[in-house]
Amino acid sequence: MFWFLSGFAALLFILIIVIKETLVQEYRKSIHPLVIFHIYSRTLMPRHFLNLAFSLSFSFAGLFLYIAGAPMIIFNFLDLGSNNISLQFIPMICGIVVVHNSLLFIDLYNNL
Repeated sequence: MFWFLSGFAALLFILIIVIKETLVQEYRKSIHPLVIFHIYSRTLMPRHFLNLAFSLSFSFAGLFLYIAGAPMIIFNFLDLGSNNISLQFIPMICGIVVVHNSLLFIDLYNNL
């Protein structure tokens, strides 16, 4: 497996050198570190974006914390067996689906 991945990496490196860029010069973006830093700083400045990004990241962090802690709560705190794990996860999945669909509906309604 190591030799396959090493050969594949070497092949990709050779292809990067040999194959020319097909994008027209006017549409190419610079990958200079200062240009990238400027783009990131412009992206991270709006407060609305930061609020959305942090709320989404904290939401996912809470979800993963919930998933990681669910077995301990099911087995130790609620004294349930492994057949009852669905009691924790089915409401979570239903909540995610309902909230996502309602937010999608609200977004579609506001864009009409």
